[in-house]
Amino acid sequence: LSSELLLSFRRFMLIDYTEASAAARTALGSDTNPTDLALALDHNIRHILVDEFQDTSQSQLDMLLQLTNGWEIHDERTLFLVGDAMQSCYGFRNANVGIYLNVQQNGLPNIVVNNLQLSANFRSEPGIVDWINNHFETAFPIKPNPSKGAVPYSPSTAVKPSGMLQAVDTEIITYSSDRRLAAKAAEAKQVIAHINKLRGETNAKNTESIAILVRSRNHLMQIANELHSSNIAWESTDIDRIGAMQIIEDLLSLTKALLNPHDRLSWFATLRAPWLGLVLSDLNTIANHSKLESVWEVILNWQNIQGLSSDGKSRLKQFVKCMSYGMEFRYQLSLREIVESTWILLRGAAVIETKREIACVSFYLELLDTYEQAGGIRNLNEFQEKVLNSFIPIQVECPQSEDEVPVQLLTIHKAKGLEFDHVIIPGLANRPRSDEKPLINWHERLNNNGRSRFFIAALSATGSDDDSLYSLLRYEKQNKALLESTRLLYIAITRAKRSAKLLATVPLSTKGELQISSSSLMGRLWRELKREASGLNIVSLESLLTLEENSVERSNDLPSPTLIRRVKNIQVLNDTGFNILTNLNQNRLADKKLESENKLSSHIGRIIHQELEEYVDSEDKASFMGFFKKRKNYWSFQLRNSTNSMQEVNESLRYIEQSIQKIIESETLKWIFDKNQSQSQTELSITSINKGKIETHIIDRTFIDSNNVRWIIDYKSNLPKTNDKANFIAAQIAQHQGQLQHYRNLFERMENT
Repeated sequence: LSSELLLSFRRFMLIDYTEASAAARTALGSDTNPTDLALALDHNIRHILVDEFQDTSQSQLDMLLQLTNGWEIHDERTLFLVGDAMQSCYGFRNANVGIYLNVQQNGLPNIVVNNLQLSANFRSEPGIVDWINNHFETAFPIKPNPSKGAVPYSPSTAVKPSGMLQAVDTEIITYSSDRRLAAKAAEAKQVIAHINKLRGETNAKNTESIAILVRSRNHLMQIANELHSSNIAWESTDIDRIGAMQIIEDLLSLTKALLNPHDRLSWFATLRAPWLGLVLSDLNTIANHSKLESVWEVILNWQNIQGLSSDGKSRLKQFVKCMSYGMEFRYQLSLREIVESTWILLRGAAVIETKREIACVSFYLELLDTYEQAGGIRNLNEFQEKVLNSFIPIQVECPQSEDEVPVQLLTIHKAKGLEFDHVIIPGLANRPRSDEKPLINWHERLNNNGRSRFFIAALSATGSDDDSLYSLLRYEKQNKALLESTRLLYIAITRAKRSAKLLATVPLSTKGELQISSSSLMGRLWRELKREASGLNIVSLESLLTLEENSVERSNDLPSPTLIRRVKNIQVLNDTGFNILTNLNQNRLADKKLESENKLSSHIGRIIHQELEEYVDSEDKASFMGFFKKRKNYWSFQLRNSTNSMQEVNESLRYIEQSIQKIIESETLKWIFDKNQSQSQTELSITSINKGKIETHIIDRTFIDSNNVRWIIDYKSNLPKTNDKANFIAAQIAQHQGQLQHYRNLFERMENT
């Protein structure tokens, strides 16, 4: 597997961070056998600075040891390691805070470490610093333990003068177990209320920064909607993915529909999109009208669809005209131009409501440019994955004025190293993702001597007890994750300069007790929060809802139906407008019907040529018939690029099968496909020069028979359009005789006969 991965890196000219680190270590060699590069670096490097040392992995430490392997005491070299163990939070990237603790206690080989502990806090006001000291001193472990990743708390001292009286306050919204969604909505409203309160009390709108920090991106969805509804300017980085936006889903469906008339799912998604908005009954009618034809072919004749509503007919009438432009010129113009023009004709731009959507549409169209190849997409699956996983471009939403400071939406990991005047941390009682049992569990543990020891264990078979080592490793990782959660909450609150607001929604048990998970961020600090006489506010969901909201919430036992979103009237594109668009395309052919027929005939002939070539080369001609029948799906896939009609595809498949079967079963033609004939060749390529230009000719079949006669055979798959076969054969001979004579001349020149 490792070799296959390296070959893939080489083929695509890409590597990941793990491979870059491994390559760097390989380039340095080993302790006993350093490379020339390691010796050169040892000669030149005098000083090393490592920042964020608390999040060092074992492979990174190994590299550092390789770089300092030749150092000696008093040789005037310096190693400066900077980090805060209380802010180690990248265990999921194999960071091991135990490395920091071990180096802090025992140093490195040949290097004496002088420990310098900083305590002055230049960021936060005394109210924040004192609150953190009082709460986290007991939340953190008492003693360091490199093996378990246990980091003790180090208190800090505020340098700034006194500020806000209530620097940190906590609000818990309680709810019964069946009202979780309502509680989340109420929490989002409390976030908005707190922002308005801050801006009213401190004039923070234009001068002070506010950040909303969460553990996971999905915790921000409801809050972002409330910010938008409240016209509060906000911006985010790497929070939402464009694939989750409905306008991008619709654009992706439109793109796939234009690329493939037989992609029924994408076509129905396009018919359901806001620019058309067919109701489900009309979609069902279209789906059942004809399953042999593509959806596009069905709606082209929308007048003949029985059971279609009058609203559906009026909408389809205009939709078909607008869509015809894209279907007419697909694979002739650039894909971006086709998709963008069709989308605009369908009034897709009228659906845009926010600047984020504008930015996402632009980003999507740029992706089309990147992945386009010959009017299509070179790898549709790769393109879809890129769309679904790309983050929404940075965009400020709802700015009220040019000098308004937008609220920042960030994950806690992204906020690390940043600072804000005011921090709001919602969703503190949310549980992290459940810890599933992996097939293989491994763990790097530092022993008492600071040496790394690697443990690995496999999951036991279903129904069997877990392996004891596997259970121990799982427990160790869970315990380290809990300690890291405490540090993550510490990081979040220490981002605040003036105030921090903690919010959580907590379900109540049947006895009315708070159910706070120990794995949640609030669970890591709950013991300390309960001690507070002030600053902890526990409110019920009912007390936050208005009388009207409460009654509506209680009356809706079933989820509300999803309302369809669509334009009131479809954009009318008359014949004049369509003709103007048509004339803009310089590549339009005079007769599209003739082009389609020629394209289909060409594909049929190509398939027959391929199968006859396979037949000549086959060792077992008796079983070839059964083999080639299995290739019908492959033929169908090829033919679908030539026609939108499944009826034409099926008729073509029958013609191909019958033609090849008649040829193979004919006793009079078997000698043609005998590969034992002298100089037997199929699809022979011959190059010639004509008037100074190089020309390439493909001979379908040629050989020399037992009478020393050179046979030159050119396969033709045309069908007579009338019953007059004699005239048809005469016309075919007249049409292709010149071509065969040219092939004869080529062979005579090559063979000097």
